[in-house]
Amino acid sequence: GEYEMIGALGSIVSWSSVSGSADDDWIDRVNHIWTVLLLALFAVVVTSGQYILGDAIQCWTPAQFTGQFNSYAKSICWISNTYYIPQGDTIPENIATRQDAEITYYQWVPIILLFQALMFKIPNIAWRLLNGYSGINMDKICTLSESTLMAAPDDRLKNISHIAKYMHRWIESQRDFHDNALVRMRRRVSSVIIFCLGKRDGTFLTGYYIFIKFLYAANVVGQFFLLNAFMATDYNVFGFEVMSYLFTNGEWTPSPRFPRVTLCDFVIRQLSNHHRYTVQCVLPLNLFNEKIFIFLWFWLFLMAFLTFFNFASWLYYTLFKENRTRYVKKYLNLCNEISTGFDKKLARKFADDYLRNDGIFVLRVIEKNSSGMVLCDLVISLWKLFKEEYGTAKKPEVIDTEPVKNGKKIHFEYLDLNTSSNAMIVGIVLYFYKELTTIRIQSIGALGSIVSWSSVSGSADDDWIDRVNHIWTVLLLALFAVVVTSGQYILGDAIQCWTPAEFTGQFNSYAKSICWISNTYYIPQGDVIPENIAKRDRTRKSLTTTLMFKIPNIAWRLLNGYSGINMDKICTLSESTLMAAPDDRLKNISHIAKYMHRWIESQRDFHDNALVRMRRRVSSVIIFCLGKRDGTFLTGYYIFIKFLYAANVVGQFFLLNAFMATDYNVFGFEVMSYLFTNGEWTPSPRFPRVTLCDFVIRQLSNHHRYTVQCVLPLNLFNEKIFIFLWFWLFLMAFLTFFNFASWLYYTLFKENRTRYVKKYLNLCNEISTGFDKKLARKFADDYLRNDGIFVLRVIEKNSSGMVLCDLVISLWKLFKEEYGTAKKPEVIDTEPVKNGKINNDGYISKTPYDVS
Repeated sequence: GEYEMIGALGSIVSWSSVSGSADDDWIDRVNHIWTVLLLALFAVVVTSGQYILGDAIQCWTPAQFTGQFNSYAKSICWISNTYYIPQGDTIPENIATRQDAEITYYQWVPIILLFQALMFKIPNIAWRLLNGYSGINMDKICTLSESTLMAAPDDRLKNISHIAKYMHRWIESQRDFHDNALVRMRRRVSSVIIFCLGKRDGTFLTGYYIFIKFLYAANVVGQFFLLNAFMATDYNVFGFEVMSYLFTNGEWTPSPRFPRVTLCDFVIRQLSNHHRYTVQCVLPLNLFNEKIFIFLWFWLFLMAFLTFFNFASWLYYTLFKENRTRYVKKYLNLCNEISTGFDKKLARKFADDYLRNDGIFVLRVIEKNSSGMVLCDLVISLWKLFKEEYGTAKKPEVIDTEPVKNGKKIHFEYLDLNTSSNAMIVGIVLYFYKELTTIRIQSIGALGSIVSWSSVSGSADDDWIDRVNHIWTVLLLALFAVVVTSGQYILGDAIQCWTPAEFTGQFNSYAKSICWISNTYYIPQGDVIPENIAKRDRTRKSLTTTLMFKIPNIAWRLLNGYSGINMDKICTLSESTLMAAPDDRLKNISHIAKYMHRWIESQRDFHDNALVRMRRRVSSVIIFCLGKRDGTFLTGYYIFIKFLYAANVVGQFFLLNAFMATDYNVFGFEVMSYLFTNGEWTPSPRFPRVTLCDFVIRQLSNHHRYTVQCVLPLNLFNEKIFIFLWFWLFLMAFLTFFNFASWLYYTLFKENRTRYVKKYLNLCNEISTGFDKKLARKFADDYLRNDGIFVLRVIEKNSSGMVLCDLVISLWKLFKEEYGTAKKPEVIDTEPVKNGKINNDGYISKTPYDVS
């Protein structure tokens, strides 16, 4: 326990604390890694924002102020609290009324963001400090389980055996060697209330992890109240206000919570005289702050939903005793280890009295960081160790795995397996609940590599159209963002305005700042500037865009691991096989085939009831049911991801329409039409170089409106960038929709599965008789199913047809070994039945049939 605690303290600032350890789940990592990094990034942006925008504050000072007076006014207004009075309102003369409208947060935004980041990290620090007290190294055991996933068969069995023996010794070492009334009472209480944190009672890890989950949930809710207090506003409803305004008005206008223009009072003392000045100031940093806190609201809202759902899921797993038995029986059934009533009784004792809460918890965490296949083998190994230790013929009702006082063991009575009266009466358990929060290793890797090189170079679990969307388009847009951001340094100031002659240096600086953070408007040079202010407002422009191309890929990598297969690793291994030496190539192909065979078998439903049969038939027709046990999860989810890519690329046009307040979707056609008609390029009115800007200066009860003409050098870049983007998005829309339609065609028509498999079997002369053709259909439809065929298609797209041909042949041979070559194809149905028995309604039959 001490070593784990020292290791936790030693790695709080190490890379492992950033990349994440394997002893928690992906919701925890989103909280304590990616939210922390996001908040730290925002703190850097706000801190450096004043250098990008120039001064953090600019004030319109009285005409008599000289340079030193102007500098003092800027400094005092920055470190003091300015206050906000809407433009149409008169500045109140009462000083207390002004103070009530003060804005107190903008100087401290970087500090509060860093404090928020610390709050998100605290639960993880608490978990890593004390989970080692349980006596097991969660991080190392989960890391070893993860490495076992794609290990060679011999290494895999060796690792599984090692983990099982390690867990067995840990389970035995944690039992209480005392036996008295107090211990027995505490044991009974701990079996019901896991929050007692009894290490000897098998509830410490589980109860402590539930407490950590509560800290995560309390923290994310507390963030809203923290920001309420910090910003002195109802921040918890800020996001709803933003959505309501957008839906009502159809465009974005600056929020009064983050005003660009504020007022500042300060007093100058000269001997016995006190002179009070009121100046109007512009806060360019609120341009960043507003967008950051809007994004943070939606992020915190999403995190609150995910964290509370995750907390409720873990509570459900741990508080109900029946879940322990059901969890263990699921894996024992998958490996046909439960066939009698005695096995069912023994399985209950295995879960309740041997593994107990902490053992089941460790298994759940291992599963979330590896896969169901690894866990299935581990449960079987622990099951065998359990039966060796306590006997397989003992009456389950007297199997008590708590050693008694003085270290002696109970002399067990034995159960007569031929006596039917001792059989357990168990009803059929309807399989309604699926572990929706079980995210396998790909999900962890998805969050772990969003900012890594693999996220740039691309993983092997998608196709090239996906990569063009989520890698090259993202890099292109990021490059354009850098060009636009750095353009002001290349061209000088981002904006220059022609101000009235009476404006002095400070007035000019204020005019540039207010016109830059406000929206200018465009009136063609030959037209008269309208006197109606509303007509001017309708011509304003907002040249911003957003990056949505990465979201479908993140969604794919987050959840495709729920299928139980590591798509990235299996495709990478297939790709490396392409140019491998002959011996290594055959070895890799065999390894991949056996891995896929075990995955295919582990994903079949071990229940058999009316609901399961109905769901199976529906999933065979409608792949969008996302049935993991029905072989449609990966396929249906990938089709959904393809839909997201297609919807995103079309949505980009409408997004740019809304942000630019123009018909951007026809911009490219206008450009081509103009070039073909006029033969030369002239600046587009959509990206004007010269615009107009209005601003109001308030001095007590007076309001002075100024209109100045400004030049926007950055529109020289913006115009060319958005012309290129239009043609790029048009090309991406065509390719993405064609790719989406292709995948729909592959997956929706059942005949395509058989045709795809037969193509490779024919290449290797594996189909020579009518029986082979029938068997090939069963091989595609009932063995591989939609998800198996999908994996083969992705492997082909990332390696070659040669590799896939060998892989299909290897799977074909495993299929025939498992289900026989002489059976009537019409009775070969690879869905296991209840208790592993044979049914006559189309389930597995390994009895040979004479096809003649």
